[in-house]
Amino acid sequence: MRGYQVIPLNASRVLSLVSGDLIEGDWSGGNTQDAVKDADLVLGNDVGGTDNISVWFNQYKATNLFVAAPSYTRTAAQSVLAMALDTLDSTPDKARPDLVTGTRSSAAGNFFVWLNQNSKNNEGYLPSNASRSLRTTDNGDVQTVLTGDLIGGNQPDILVGTKSPTAGLGSIETWQNSNAATPTFTRAEVYPPSGGMAVNSLGEVTAMALADLDNDGLKDLVVATSTSATGGQLLLLHSNGKTSGSSRFTLQRSYSLTAPVTALTVARVDFDTLLDVVIGIQTAADQGKLQCWLNTSVAGSLSMALSQVVDAPGLVTALASGDMGGLSSRTDLVMGWRATTTSFVGGLRVFYLDSGAIPSSGTDPSGGSVANWVPTLTINNFNYGVKPPADPPYLTDFAAGIKSSSTTGAVIVFVR
Repeated sequence: MRGYQVIPLNASRVLSLVSGDLIEGDWSGGNTQDAVKDADLVLGNDVGGTDNISVWFNQYKATNLFVAAPSYTRTAAQSVLAMALDTLDSTPDKARPDLVTGTRSSAAGNFFVWLNQNSKNNEGYLPSNASRSLRTTDNGDVQTVLTGDLIGGNQPDILVGTKSPTAGLGSIETWQNSNAATPTFTRAEVYPPSGGMAVNSLGEVTAMALADLDNDGLKDLVVATSTSATGGQLLLLHSNGKTSGSSRFTLQRSYSLTAPVTALTVARVDFDTLLDVVIGIQTAADQGKLQCWLNTSVAGSLSMALSQVVDAPGLVTALASGDMGGLSSRTDLVMGWRATTTSFVGGLRVFYLDSGAIPSSGTDPSGGSVANWVPTLTINNFNYGVKPPADPPYLTDFAAGIKSSSTTGAVIVFVR
């Protein structure tokens, strides 16, 4: 822990975590041009209380960036499995991000939009109830959520990946933003069968990422799945552009794996100009591995090649990428892990990629103090702001959601 300032926060039933500036009224004067622009935290929790969503406002430039107790909480319809922060509405104060939550299936829906409030004295506060309640065609659990301007207009759309009620199957759906001041969302595509995918060909979607894999200026879609206890998939879907008359993505490569995929991140591993993919796979009830897939794409044609398999200390439950030190041109890996499928023992590892490959072992940034399951991570610069200006160097930080039992946990912020 010598390289980090460590900030523990009170949490429970941890499942998902995101970060971003909620523009929570932390300015003097009459407009958000004077906002601090610091990164806040939003946590998604399991059912069992009124705090399925917890928010911590960043106190930059105070000595303690976060206080232990959440700034406020909200109740969701079900366990919050995945989240995304993005500016979904087109109000004059467009910069204030809104929240999308993917949940276990419920009577109300399986994913929800929470439009950040904009009126005086409630800036940065999500409404008491979700602004939009939505449901995928398969009525499955929404395990991953992404946002981006994918379909048309100029406001972010929503992309959700599910675990269908039928074991070993899942789906991906795109939902188009109406571009209104208070937007609605309409289902645009369902994969499969969109994108040239055969019916029932997609496993349970465990992770997704949007990234420009062939440097054509368009973000492609990387998907990881679980098809069984001994199978999974890594899929590459090429972006056709948001004005495409057919599907926005087309499946170009599907790699069948002999283990389910539990986590995914996009990182710059080797020394070329292409983004690579790192996944975590579960090889036993108490064993996982990291796989590095180097990008071999050319313009218009996506492909990957498996270059490394590295043993993890347990099941790989979370992956994120960012510059954690060393060469500033490199991204590094942050990994959360769990000892077994039934244990709450686990921890953290950082793998530095300065050599152009994943090292055989990682470094524990907590010095052994984090000894519980880490199901979720978020990367940001938490001790940064513009009012007053932050002092360089501007180093990348991360926060980890910790699950120490079925009802207890924590969020720990690691500030470099």
